[in-house]
Amino acid sequence: MTTHPMEEAESLCKKIGILVNGEFKCLGTSDEIKDQFGYGFEINLQIKDPNIDTLLAKFKLNNDDRNVIINKNSFDESINKYNLQKYKNQFKKNHLGGKLIDELNEKGHISLGKILVWISYSMSVFSLINLIKEHFEEISITDFKDNNYIIRIKRNKNKGEKTIGFLFGLIEDNKKNFNIGQYFLQYSSLEQIFNDFAKGENREKNKLNIEINNELLDCFCK
Repeated sequence: MTTHPMEEAESLCKKIGILVNGEFKCLGTSDEIKDQFGYGFEINLQIKDPNIDTLLAKFKLNNDDRNVIINKNSFDESINKYNLQKYKNQFKKNHLGGKLIDELNEKGHISLGKILVWISYSMSVFSLINLIKEHFEEISITDFKDNNYIIRIKRNKNKGEKTIGFLFGLIEDNKKNFNIGQYFLQYSSLEQIFNDFAKGENREKNKLNIEINNELLDCFCK
């Protein structure tokens, strides 16, 4: 049988082959394909809105500052004025602050409050990632919008690797500390593997893929 829905293939077939542009990319049981081609774990994470008064106090700002409008031509100057210099390198295309810069370029302005809230979301996400990184080496952010993030964690695939239950417990134990709202944790699915094969090079060109490094962790965790 041939089908696009991977759930259908997984429930009906003992062996599955994924075909892209007339070429077999893999052939095997569902578990074999997941083990060989699955990236690992994926977390769909939602961060709660921050306490704005606490956020303003952190940056030594007052309540009126949240409504300050930053114009495109004065962006760099405003970043310095409001003590946000350490985040400056993130306001670039294909960086975490790239979407804010896109909005700034499109509208010609952006509110200081929106930047502060974005920093707060990022601090929560990277605090969690910093904790996860003690157990997993390769972690990346593959998408985010507002307070919703998709985090990918590569499996170690060795005897001592941590389980999905361990990850679940790690998030549960730190939900309050890191201001985490709803989240969904799963293994790489056949659907994800199929989509990764199908998108190929276009996925790498068009999809956000921010590898976690010490510079990012230092920026948002210290």
